[in-house]
Amino acid sequence: MRNAVALVLSGVLVVCLCSCGRNQAAAKPNDPAVLAKGLVDSLSKQDFASVVNGFDATMKAGLDEAKLKATWDGLVDQAGAFKKQTGVRVAKEQGLDVVYVTCVFERAARLLA
Repeated sequence: MRNAVALVLSGVLVVCLCSCGRNQAAAKPNDPAVLAKGLVDSLSKQDFASVVNGFDATMKAGLDEAKLKATWDGLVDQAGAFKKQTGVRVAKEQGLDVVYVTCVFERAARLLA
């Protein structure tokens, strides 16, 4: 059950990173890896407003600030406190840049994508 919850939370963050990175990249051309690392930094500081501000209308409709906070809090409840980022990898999937950010939490290493 715990693995299923982590998988669902990671999946939500995949959508979050894809949409956020695409919207911010449209505003100014930036490296998707840098954008994703910044997004994880914002999540770790619980600055959910800045993350949601980067969403397009479709993303905001599906994942508002309260839902994003609940998702992050669920991940932290399961994996423990966020400790650090240890890696980043960019892949093309279905025509989108998807960024995988590997993170270490107090009780687990998780891949946030």
